[in-house]
Amino acid sequence: DRDIEFIQFKRELEGLYSDGTMQMDYKSCEMLAEELINYIDKKYPNRTGTVEVSEDGENGAILSFHHA
Repeated sequence: DRDIEFIQFKRELEGLYSDGTMQMDYKSCEMLAEELINYIDKKYPNRTGTVEVSEDGENGAILSFHHA
């Protein structure tokens, strides 16, 4: 009973970068995670979750967001 299908959600987020909506430029993993959290919060408000961005599977950032 998911209201967001996770495979479609993954494709949606990946598409933000492939269609040029968002740019990776020289952003750190933390900056990319924050950008994704802001997108998710605007499109899917009142959620709690975690965003993990990894450059090489070893180094990256994990940020959590909680709706009060």
